[in-house]
Amino acid sequence: MKPSSLIRVLKHADDLACHVGMAVAAMALLFLLGLVSCNVLMRFVGVPLTGAYELAGFSGALIVAFGAAETQRRKGNITVDVITRHFHPVVRQILLLINELVFSLFFSFAGSYILRNALMFKQSGEMSETLKIPFYPMMLCVAGGFFLLVATLFINLLLRLTLLWSHLCKEKP
Repeated sequence: MKPSSLIRVLKHADDLACHVGMAVAAMALLFLLGLVSCNVLMRFVGVPLTGAYELAGFSGALIVAFGAAETQRRKGNITVDVITRHFHPVVRQILLLINELVFSLFFSFAGSYILRNALMFKQSGEMSETLKIPFYPMMLCVAGGFFLLVATLFINLLLRLTLLWSHLCKEKP
């Protein structure tokens, strides 16, 4: 398999995984909106929903974890390029490559740490305070969302490397 076709397959798999992650984040957001709306209405009656804050926290964690990869893929994050926009395009690409490498490593460690803690909570039987539901499934989902972000960053890194390599090969005198 040629490198370009391998990258194309990886990019397609990343697109599909990011869409699934975004669907999970969207469902969590809809649940959160319904939960908060019901809680507000029930407070007017004088009977707030028990555990609404716990469920809202779990939903928020899912929204962030599963929405991060698609946001990264679409370049939806804030970019501050006051200084770097004056650099040569190759230098900018190298800096972006370093950025993707550093963040891939960071979120790999973060995902591993969350995964390790989730397994520890599973073993200890730790439960949430109000609803008494286990923490570990939510933590496993958050770790999975982080690993999805790592995959997206890594695929972007590979794409940037191939583009940089082709650009450098064309600039030879």
